[in-house]
Amino acid sequence: MIQRVQSVYLFIAALAGILLFYFPINSYEFGGEKFLMQISAQQKMVEDKIIVAQHFIIPSFLLGFTTALAVFTIFKYNNRAQQIKLCFLNLVLTALFIGFTVYNVFTVIPEGVESVLGIGAFLPTVMLISIILARRAIQRDEELIKSADRIR
Repeated sequence: MIQRVQSVYLFIAALAGILLFYFPINSYEFGGEKFLMQISAQQKMVEDKIIVAQHFIIPSFLLGFTTALAVFTIFKYNNRAQQIKLCFLNLVLTALFIGFTVYNVFTVIPEGVESVLGIGAFLPTVMLISIILARRAIQRDEELIKSADRIR
């Protein structure tokens, strides 16, 4: 059933993944120019125009895949064992995504420059927590079904 609590958690994870494409991770100023870091690229603001300075392909791909996997997992409600495996895979991929994102943040920003975190810096944590909660809810459902089968 789609209206289960784990579906809500997976929907929150997918929504956080979609929002990550639109909100910046952080911003900083260097040499009189303003830079914005998003998941897909580092952008430079020049006279109110955005110029892409560097693309981040691997984190963008991982984010798109984890978001699609969360949506796919919602519709596998008939097979809870497969849902648990997909949630575990999504947890691993989200952790990899967070790792690549942190690596990009620390390698792109010059040393000594103060940066301001954006909303996008916190959304991967929301994704991770939502997937963990969904996996726990699926496991609880599975245990409930097994205990009901034992009673029969």
